[in-house]
Amino acid sequence: MPYCYKCGVKLEDGVKVCPLCGAIFPDDTLENYFSEKIKNKNDQNICVDTNNIKNHDKNNIEENIKNNSATYPYYSNLPGYKKHLVIFEILSVSLLIVVASLLVINLILDSTISWSKLPSITIFLCWLISTVVIFFLKKPALIGLFTTIAVSLYLVGLDSLDLQIDWSIRIALPIVIISSLVGFFLTTVTIKSKLKGLNIAAYFLLGACLICITIDITLSYNFIKIIQLSWSRYVCFAVIPVSIFFLYIHNRFSKKFPGTRVFRM
Repeated sequence: MPYCYKCGVKLEDGVKVCPLCGAIFPDDTLENYFSEKIKNKNDQNICVDTNNIKNHDKNNIEENIKNNSATYPYYSNLPGYKKHLVIFEILSVSLLIVVASLLVINLILDSTISWSKLPSITIFLCWLISTVVIFFLKKPALIGLFTTIAVSLYLVGLDSLDLQIDWSIRIALPIVIISSLVGFFLTTVTIKSKLKGLNIAAYFLLGACLICITIDITLSYNFIKIIQLSWSRYVCFAVIPVSIFFLYIHNRFSKKFPGTRVFRM
């Protein structure tokens, strides 16, 4: 069984970081060297002096410590799912502290819970979405679906604070649904694109145009009862030519950049 070269504690096989002092072990040869050296000691309180280690071993230790740039070695050695749990724990505790602070400030100032409800609900929504992203990072479709549902319910909840539901159904939900569909389409196109370049930027610009058109039509229909394009058409006039140019550049030069024959240089 190997021992730590700094504090002398017994270690399990394959351990690269001492759980007591945080020392980093560079090679298996060093572990065997330190184990044999410690076993020859008769005192139970064993402490290996690094000044007596061979220069070659000391150089290996210093080089390994320099190469290990991890600020928290325990976290860096954790498997993926445990890292997700650590991130979830840190996120939950930090947001809980923020919510508790808001509630306490609200109670101190107003002796009741009033304005702190809105930021608390918003923080809770962010926590839900972040949790889904942390645990289902490799399932973008599930993340998008959950985010759409969560945001829709959040907007309906905000609308119902005055005990009636009005703008959330007529204005907010259509915009959220169209934006989610555009986001799903852009994600799918980005993943399936074999060559990722200016074409991705063009797709996102066109998606932004579609969202602007949706917002413009929704607002005009609900306020003046007429479907028309006002400010969104200027956005389209500015963005669509740029998107077409990006697609042209990508399709023209993606495989091989033209040489002197194309430009006759």
